Amino acid sequence: MPEQALKAVERIEQDLMKMGHLAEEITRKAIQSLRDQDLELARSVIQQDDLIDNLQLVVEEELEQAIAQLTSAGFEMRRHLATLKIASDLERIADYATCI
Repeated sequence: MPEQALKAVERIEQDLMKMGHLAEEITRKAIQSLRDQDLELARSVIQQDDLIDNLQLVVEEELEQAIAQLTSAGFEMRRHLATLKIASDLERIADYATCI
């Protein structure tokens, strides 16, 4: 895989990890806000969900660019598509956290 493609994959994976950490954090905060009846904490959960929504868009755009640059299919294509699915699932987790 070309060096530029490797860097793109690393960026995407870093963004995905950031999404995962944020989703975990806001889920924890959502449960705490419900338990403690903390309205301000609940509001912060909603704001953080917007960050995850934006990160999902960034990941999707980065993946589209990475896929467009790839000349080989196979494993790399499946890896990128799996990353896209994970990003979508993490964004959904964050949405669910706002409903707690």
